[in-house]
Amino acid sequence: MRISGSSTGIAGTLRSVRADRPDTPVAASGRRGAGATNIDTLRGLACLFLVGYHAALGATQHLDTQSAGLALFNEVFALVRMPLFSFLSGYVYAYRRATPGNLPRFTAAKIRRLLIPFVTMTIVFLAIRTIVPGMAGPTIADAPHALIFGYSQLWFLQSIMVVFVIVAVTECLLWRKPQLAVAVIMATSLILYFTPIRDIQTFSLGQAFYLLPFFAFGVVINSFGKEVARLQRLLVPVSAGLFAILLWAAVREISATSAISRFGVTGLGVGLTSLYLLQVAMPRSRALSAVGSYSFTIFLLHSIFIAVVVRVGPADLWSLLPIVFVVALAGPVLIELLVHRFAPEAAWVLGQRQPATRRDPAIALAHT
Repeated sequence: MRISGSSTGIAGTLRSVRADRPDTPVAASGRRGAGATNIDTLRGLACLFLVGYHAALGATQHLDTQSAGLALFNEVFALVRMPLFSFLSGYVYAYRRATPGNLPRFTAAKIRRLLIPFVTMTIVFLAIRTIVPGMAGPTIADAPHALIFGYSQLWFLQSIMVVFVIVAVTECLLWRKPQLAVAVIMATSLILYFTPIRDIQTFSLGQAFYLLPFFAFGVVINSFGKEVARLQRLLVPVSAGLFAILLWAAVREISATSAISRFGVTGLGVGLTSLYLLQVAMPRSRALSAVGSYSFTIFLLHSIFIAVVVRVGPADLWSLLPIVFVVALAGPVLIELLVHRFAPEAAWVLGQRQPATRRDPAIALAHT
């Protein structure tokens, strides 16, 4: 399919695809709240954490080598990485919260955005593992198990869907009292975080209750932005002090046991304090915002590029790591651009709406 017109090259595609992304605060509400200006920057930072983790893990496993520094890095940032994605999901959700009136449309949008990519990418990942020689582990025959219990980083899509269901039901039950709904969600999430329910693996339910407090915290920060801003002079130093103490405790625990419980008080505290401090203090970055605007596609596809590069890249860990990291960030972005440029009808695979067709032969690249 050839697309004509002066702005239909890759550069034009880049501008058009980024112009109206459905999961940004502006697209969700048409307005910005306190702290919203650095949301894409924080998304980009979350992508760096995620890709850095899997790049280090993939490289060390493939080369059968160990690095104490990388292991410590991965364990420490595990306390921030997925909580940050969850926090941002909650923050953006607060712009267009579920109500009895919009519940059917809200549910359909989440199925398109989360469950369809979960199913399609699970099958793609397992098919690749089946076809490519020398790859141990699950194959396409294990798809039913993977679709129930999650596979690789795709567990997050299952869990965050459960989170949206919990939050939407609560909001609809208390739709006349939105502030009370937020308070109930936050309080309930903190209680459930420490219960045995977190051990349920079916549809990643336990992980959903791991993510829920951070999602709820994002809703709180957005919904009560003015009130939180008035307390900023107190909250920032208190949060920084707590973060330093809890981070020190986490590093000690990791050094002693090589791991840390992500369901303990330390993990929860490091997550919440770091999220607040990042939201307040992180300056807006064009580079990180550019990465963040493709965060969902990077999340979905980065592990495929990591698996390829570790097999063809240099055998030295510190030479391989930067190559894996850059390719795992850039590759998914290129895939999204190519999909929107040449096969917009396949955008649903990436959890995006299919671009509309204009009256002229060119394909409309902006989302409707």
